[in-house]
Amino acid sequence: MDKSWTHVGHVSHGFLGISETSKILNLSTKTVQRWCESGKLPAIPQVYGKKTTYLISHAAIEVILNQQAAVAEEKQKKKAVVKKHSGHVDGWVKAMEKGTMTGKPFSPYTVQYYRMYADEYFSHHEVVSHDGIRQELMKTDAHQFGRKEKYFKAILSFGKYLIQQGCLDESFVTEVMPLYPKRSLPPKRLSIDEAGLKKLIESVTSPLDKVIVVLLAHTGLRASEFCALRHGDIDLETGTLLVKLGKGNKSRKVGLSMASIDVLKAYLEMMPELKPGNYLFYNATGKPLKRDGLYQRVERIGSNAGVSASPHALRRAFVTINANAGRPLQMLQRACGHSDIKTTMAYCRTSEQEVIDAMKGW
Repeated sequence: MDKSWTHVGHVSHGFLGISETSKILNLSTKTVQRWCESGKLPAIPQVYGKKTTYLISHAAIEVILNQQAAVAEEKQKKKAVVKKHSGHVDGWVKAMEKGTMTGKPFSPYTVQYYRMYADEYFSHHEVVSHDGIRQELMKTDAHQFGRKEKYFKAILSFGKYLIQQGCLDESFVTEVMPLYPKRSLPPKRLSIDEAGLKKLIESVTSPLDKVIVVLLAHTGLRASEFCALRHGDIDLETGTLLVKLGKGNKSRKVGLSMASIDVLKAYLEMMPELKPGNYLFYNATGKPLKRDGLYQRVERIGSNAGVSASPHALRRAFVTINANAGRPLQMLQRACGHSDIKTTMAYCRTSEQEVIDAMKGW
């Protein structure tokens, strides 16, 4: 133990003042004052007018020095046994799937992409760190907000898991939060008006393409929810569709319009071999339709029709068209599976001309 502090001048009968103590403990005078006031550092109060100072004994300082040494030694031990963090990825994935990270399971889509970004991170780094995240974010164009945000959230989530496992210091979260990506450009919010939707529907010829466009536009399903549908989730007699474990792993039922029922019947006539437990939609190779494949298909349909389209644009169209028709936002919120009605309101992409035309009839 370094005894250099014993050479500091005494204030009174072997006691030291706050200033001398702060130098010995390498702390600010405010911290020493606060420790004395709280009792963390035993001291004798000395009142001078309206101010109170403290006298600290050598024994009290010795206790704090020993504590500091113990903490430093423990940190050194942790550094000595640090292993590659990539070895914890499988455990993290299971924690996300089982809901032990936040109390509820992450969606399969989130788990898939978080795993992808973690693998990408560990192709360049052995451990999760502030500098590691900063370096990776700097490789991405400043305007690619979506990718930067997902990358950051993925590694932050993994960092929190490492903290739970005692493999990373809790200060990591506070240190990296200033790196949270911010938008440099307004978000692109593609939507489709009624005229564009009509062009899309009229341009499709195959029953699968037609059911994709109509069902997405008439139910507001997310792309991942659409791809996860199974034959047994639809009931054409009651006109209902069960969305199992949507975003946030919440299930809900939605109604089917007559147009949706018609296109589903036409599609199912082509697929007589489907059983209730089978997936509802398949790609050209006979495998269940995936999210990326659905996006490519809708974009191709839109290109052929001369309309910029995507599954999410059809989801926004569902909200906008129905909101313009006077459907209650609370119902649209429930249909879309939004936890906050503000999200539903943000989906409304009513154009200025639509407002003008509507006002003329007021």
